[in-house]
Amino acid sequence: CGGTLIGSGSSITVSPTSDTTYYVRYKSGCSVTGCISLTVTTSVSITNAPTATSVCASASNQTTPLTYSATTGSPSTYSIVWNSTPSNSFVDVTDAALPTGAIQITVPGGTAAGTYTGTITVKNVNGCQSVGDTFSVIVNAVPTITTSGTINAVCFNASATTTTVLAYTATTGSPNSYSIDWNAAANSAGLTDQANTTQVFNSGSGNINITIPANVNPGTYSGIMTIGNGNCTATQNVTITVNPLPSAPTVGTITHPTCTVATGSFQITAFDSVRTYTFTPAVLSISGTGLVTANPDTYSFTVDNASGCIS
Repeated sequence: CGGTLIGSGSSITVSPTSDTTYYVRYKSGCSVTGCISLTVTTSVSITNAPTATSVCASASNQTTPLTYSATTGSPSTYSIVWNSTPSNSFVDVTDAALPTGAIQITVPGGTAAGTYTGTITVKNVNGCQSVGDTFSVIVNAVPTITTSGTINAVCFNASATTTTVLAYTATTGSPNSYSIDWNAAANSAGLTDQANTTQVFNSGSGNINITIPANVNPGTYSGIMTIGNGNCTATQNVTITVNPLPSAPTVGTITHPTCTVATGSFQITAFDSVRTYTFTPAVLSISGTGLVTANPDTYSFTVDNASGCIS
């Protein structure tokens, strides 16, 4: 067969230090067989990543890849034994077929945020098994906020943006940003989607600042807020009401001052005694029927409505 003779007889014991192929043939008198070969594998292994791709906590089962590269000894199956700390429901794997390039790790639904470790070994068809190699799976917390989802209402503003707030009472998962995707009706009314925005969230209660563009048509609009923490995201339905402005008040009969009466008066048309009228400069008095008494001057005035918006 060629090569170096290492022995003869009915059996031969070998102890190679590296993968070695041995050849043997049978010889008896004038009879000689052909050579047959046997490869003795001294090691089997894979070079796996130290960490599987991280996942976000979920109520449902999910999978994540644990990649590997170099192999020795032609491994064909793998096994995983999970560390019991921290407490978890990961299921050990025994002699599963080794896929190419990446092993899909199953993360059980309901697994709490944390870092979980397992030990992986591989075998080849000859039954040779590798030394165990430790890897980890990181389950990241999903950020949440406790909120009604109702953004504080604003008044219509034709020329300037308005800042309002969404109140929350608690947070989990360390949120640090948000964005809003307004629905089609809101977009048509002039509400533009809010891009991802950095926000400092309190661990307890607080407010998220929301920017409303100028000239958004009055109405109530819906959107989806996405809360992020740098690793995972969660969504929250939100609504905003843009209230209309009241019509500007108008003046009816005007009585001007005379040489004998130093003050004048004017009547507010369609006066509403429930509403608040604000005058610039200040007037002397306003009656329950909307008759305003004032010194000689030029006046402007506004009125509010039930939403608190001012004409």
